[in-house]
Amino acid sequence: MLIQEINSMPVDKLEKLEKLLKRIEGIIKKAPAELLGFITSLKEE
Repeated sequence: MLIQEINSMPVDKLEKLEKLLKRIEGIIKKAPAELLGFITSLKEE
């Protein structure tokens, strides 16, 4: 199911998603508290 959704996404959306995941990965390595703040800010947008 998820793979089908990913395959149907435009390339630019996939690239944005990849950048977001890399950003999240970097935040996880730094500090869990920062990650929680980041996720909270995403929900507010």
